[in-house]
Amino acid sequence: MLVSFFILQTFWGGSGSSGRFFLSGYSTISFIGLYLLARYIRIYTSDGIRINKYGIWIYIISVIGCTVGYYVCITNGIPKDIYAYSSPLVITGALGLLLFFNGLHIKPNRYINFVAKSSFAVYLLHLNSNTLPFFQNCILRIYTSTSGIKCLALIFIFLITVYIACIIFDQPRKWLWNLISKKIA
Repeated sequence: MLVSFFILQTFWGGSGSSGRFFLSGYSTISFIGLYLLARYIRIYTSDGIRINKYGIWIYIISVIGCTVGYYVCITNGIPKDIYAYSSPLVITGALGLLLFFNGLHIKPNRYINFVAKSSFAVYLLHLNSNTLPFFQNCILRIYTSTSGIKCLALIFIFLITVYIACIIFDQPRKWLWNLISKKIA
C-alpha cells in the first residue's frame, strides 16, 4: 500500500500535474504517508546497527542523486520538482535519516521531549499559506543584504527564532489539552 501511495504521489504530486491534493508533497495526505512509512520501518525492523549503516548509505546516495538531478535540471531547463517533498529522492533521503536516527539509542530527555511536543505547531505554521510570503520576504531580505557565512548564520538564527516562537505559542494549547484530559479521565 505504501509503495502504491508513493508511486501515485510521485507521478501526480508534482507542481505541474493534475493531482493538486498532494501539493508537491506539502499536503496533509503526504505528511500522513511519510508518517505511515516511518511507522512501518519502526515496527518491522529491529537491528539498530545494521539499520544505522543502511540508513547513512541511503542518505548519502539520495544527496548525490539530488545534486546530480539539480545539475541536470539547471542545464536542461527542467522544472525543479526533484526537490519537492513528493520526489522519490527526497523521500529516500528522509527514509535514510530515519534509519540512521532509528539506530541511535538516546536516553529520554525532558528538554528534547518538551520541544518535540510542539513540533506539530511548527508544521501547522508552515502549512498556513498566509505565512509563506512573510517567510519568503524575510529570507530574501537576508539573502540580498548579506553573503557567505554571515548569510547562512542569519538564516539559521531566523529559523531557530521561528521554531522557538512556535514552541512558546504552543504552550497554551498544551496546557488546555492537559486540563481537558484530566477532566475527561
